Amino acid sequence: MKEAEKAAAAGQNERIRQLRQARGLEKADLVLKNGRIVNVFTHELLDGDIAISDGRIVGVGSYEGKKNIDLKKKTVVPGLIDAHIHIESTMAAPLTAAWPMLSRGTTTIVSDPHEIVNAAGTAGLDFMIEQAKASPIDIRIMVPSSVPSTEFETNGAGRLRFEQMKPYVESGQVFGLGEVMRFGDVLEGEEQMNAILSGFEDMPRDGHAPGLNEKDLQAYRLAGIDNDHEAITAQDAIDRLRAGFHLLIREGSGARNLEALLGGLIERHIPLDHCSFCTDDRHLEDILEEGHIDRCIRQAMDLGADPFDAISMATINTARHYGMKDKGAIAPGYAADLVIVDNLKHFHIEDVYKDGVSLSELEKTAKPAKIEASDALRSSIQRKPVSAEQLVIPEGLQHMIEIVPGQLITRHLIADPAKREDKDSFNLLVNCERYGKTGEIQTALVCGFSLHGGAIASSYAHDAHNILALGDSREDLALAINTLIEQQGGYVLVRNGQVAATIPLRIAGVMSEEDARTLLAQQTCMSKQLRQMGLPEDIDPFVNLSFLALPVIGEIRLTDRGLFDTEKQCFLHNPIIDSDEE
Repeated sequence: MKEAEKAAAAGQNERIRQLRQARGLEKADLVLKNGRIVNVFTHELLDGDIAISDGRIVGVGSYEGKKNIDLKKKTVVPGLIDAHIHIESTMAAPLTAAWPMLSRGTTTIVSDPHEIVNAAGTAGLDFMIEQAKASPIDIRIMVPSSVPSTEFETNGAGRLRFEQMKPYVESGQVFGLGEVMRFGDVLEGEEQMNAILSGFEDMPRDGHAPGLNEKDLQAYRLAGIDNDHEAITAQDAIDRLRAGFHLLIREGSGARNLEALLGGLIERHIPLDHCSFCTDDRHLEDILEEGHIDRCIRQAMDLGADPFDAISMATINTARHYGMKDKGAIAPGYAADLVIVDNLKHFHIEDVYKDGVSLSELEKTAKPAKIEASDALRSSIQRKPVSAEQLVIPEGLQHMIEIVPGQLITRHLIADPAKREDKDSFNLLVNCERYGKTGEIQTALVCGFSLHGGAIASSYAHDAHNILALGDSREDLALAINTLIEQQGGYVLVRNGQVAATIPLRIAGVMSEEDARTLLAQQTCMSKQLRQMGLPEDIDPFVNLSFLALPVIGEIRLTDRGLFDTEKQCFLHNPIIDSDEE
C-alpha cells in the first residue's frame, strides 16, 4: 500500500474511532468532567463534560474517558483569540512571547510582523514563520502589506512588492494580508497596491484607517479591506460597523481604546456580533501583570457588556471573521483549546488547555526556546556614531509634537517653548537613519514626556525602526544613541552622563534573544528609572516613544527625513518665521 493510501486509511480509522467516542461507545482519551461550559452559539452556561481525543473535542454532555479530570463546577470558555497583534511589540521572539500569552488564556493570535519586515525584509518574515511553527500557541502570520508604510521615511527593507509576497501565498505559509496602512494608495488605486489586494482576494485583508472621512471610509471598504482597529471614539466605531467592517477593539499598552469604543456601543445598544478584541501593541510586562485578551473580557463586563457577548468577542466572533472553522467554541470538531476560570463574574484563569493538553503539562515537556537569528538579522544597524553638536535644538516659534495620554495620536502645537509656563515639559526628540542609506539626523521638540536628567534611545520606532531618542541633554542623547549603535539595537537609558539601563534587542533591532524573565526584569528596571526621571504615569515609556516616528497616524511625527504633518501630508520647517501662526 502506498504511503498516501496508508495515511488516508489511518485517517478514516481515526474518524471512525472519534465517532464512536462521540456516541459514547468508546471512552475518549480525556474527559474534563463537571464543568460549567460557555456555549457561544446559544449564550448558555451548561453543566456537563467535555470529551477530547487527539487534541479535538469529540463531544459535550455526559462522558467517561480513559483519563478523567473533575473541574468541580469551574467555568470553561473557548481558548481566547487576539485578532491583531505585532509580536515584536512585546520585545520578545515569538517562542518567548507565546508562553505568557498562553498563561493568560490566549491560544491563537493573528500576527502582523511588519515591524521586523520593515527592518529586515523577507529574512524577518522567514524568521517569524519558523518561530510560529514551533510555538505552543497558534500563530497565524499575515504578510505585511505596507513596507514601508509611507514614502516619507527610510526603512531597511525598501518596498515590499507582491512579487516577493507571492511565494508565501502559494506555499500556504501565511494566513492573509496585514494591515493596509497605505490607505492613500488604496483610495487612489495605485498599481502596486492593486496588485497586492488582488493577490490576497481570497484571504483575510486587515485594515488601518485612522481619520478617514465618511466617503473615503466607504471606498476603503469597497477595495476589499475586511476590518479596522484604528477607531478611537464611539462614533468611529459605529461608522466602521455601518460600512461593513469587522471592528477590532484595541486595548494595548499605549492605545487603550476599549472603554471609549465598547462603552459607546453598549450605551447606544449596538449589536456586538461584528466586534473582536485585539491588543495591536502590548508589552510583556503588561501581559503578565494586567492580562491579555482575558483583561479585555473583564473590562467589557465592568462596562456592562453581557458576559456571553464579552466572551464571544474574544472567541467565536474573531474565529468566524477570519474563517477559523475549528476555533472559538466548545463543540464537537473544534480544537480542544480551553480556558478554565473561577466564574464569569471575576474571570480569573485557573488553567489553560491547548489542543487538549494542560498548561502545566506543556511547560513540563517544552524544550527551551531556540532563538536562531541569522547574522544579518543581528547586525542591522549600519550608521556611524553621532556627536552632541549634530543634535540641533530648535529655537523660537516652531512646530512641536504633543503627546496624548492613552492614545497613539499626537497634537500639533505651534509655540515658542521659552515663552510657555510648561517649558520644562519639553524634550528634544531625535530621529537618526540607522541602515547606512542616508545618514540623516532630524530633531524636533516634544511635549508631554517631561523627562529630566538624561535621555532614552531606541531602535524600536514604528514602522521604519530608525533610531529614535528623547531627552533634555544633547550629551546624554549622543551617549544613548552611540551606545545603542554599539549594542546593535534595543533601548538605552542614560542618566546624568552614565548608561543606567539597557534592553538589547539584537534581532533586527526589534526583538530580544533573552528569556521572558530576563527581558521582563530589563523592562521593569528601565520603566522604574524613567518614572523617577519625571515620566508621567499615563504615558507608556516604550509605546508612546516608538510611535513618534509613524507618519500614518495624526497629527505630527518626526521621521528620518524631517518633521511631518500627517494631516496635510507634508514636511514642516522649524522655526516658524511668521509669528502670526501662533
